[in-house]
Amino acid sequence: MANEKRPVTVEIGGVRYRFTTDASEDHLRRLASSVDERLRKMGVRGGSPAQALAVVALGLAEDLEVAERRREELEERLDDTLQEAVAKIDRALAEEARHAETA
Repeated sequence: MANEKRPVTVEIGGVRYRFTTDASEDHLRRLASSVDERLRKMGVRGGSPAQALAVVALGLAEDLEVAERRREELEERLDDTLQEAVAKIDRALAEEARHAETA
């Protein structure tokens, strides 16, 4: 059963936005609050609300790119670490097998 869509109104930069969504109202409000906070921190003044939100969107897109690069780096490190661990285990098992054959 699909979630039922309902209207949710949030405020960002002093402008109220109404969405029809099946997302949790609390979740949408947290996201809007995050955008609103970033807007305040960036000190975006003047221009239209659309321009201000575009500046915030660019900042969020940059954060996403940085996070994605970091995730990729961590995945590579994890892959390397796992390969090293498997190689050590293989060497230990081979050594144990050699000792068992000579015993």
